[in-house]
Amino acid sequence: MKKSDRTGSKLPAAGSLAAAVLLWLLASEARLVPSFLLPSPAAVCRALAEDAPVLLENAGVTLLEAALGLAAGILSALVLATLMHHVPVLYRALYPILVITQTIPTVALAALLDEPFSALDALTKREIHQWYLGMMDQLRIAALFITHDIDEAILLSDRVCVLSGRPGRVAAELTIRPPRPRDPSFPVSGEFLDYKKRILSLLEA
Repeated sequence: MKKSDRTGSKLPAAGSLAAAVLLWLLASEARLVPSFLLPSPAAVCRALAEDAPVLLENAGVTLLEAALGLAAGILSALVLATLMHHVPVLYRALYPILVITQTIPTVALAALLDEPFSALDALTKREIHQWYLGMMDQLRIAALFITHDIDEAILLSDRVCVLSGRPGRVAAELTIRPPRPRDPSFPVSGEFLDYKKRILSLLEA
């Protein structure tokens, strides 16, 4: 009886998952959303199968870094907890800070943007670039912006990291000197062209 109850309790979750996948499939087949925003389930599975070697190649490094980070966190927490237990002054000084860090919502330190403007035409992209620069100046937050567009990288960035081939490593880092807000003429300046030449030479090396 208990086994059948457990099975029955899982049916609503399985049904909801199946319904979500069905809606996803129908939406992608009807092209209600562009495929670059909402690829079909088949396209996602196909991409996973095609990129499996690359994913497996980088999975080891990712898992190792995650394990090292977890171990460092556990070790530092153990050391800190031991010190706080044996040193009352340290306990009184750090305990309020620890409580605050666990109750106040964490603010993202950096946004991750993976080619967000790649599907736009040139004129729309230019307008979006100006909007993006204005928003970033107002928000005053950092962003990790991934792009294959060299002009976009130079225009929107304070630093440009050029990656090598697989297994992608930072081959070079360039600091973009012109301060913010960027002058509208910067993309057609000689300085902009110099940055572009340097990045092209790094990519072709």
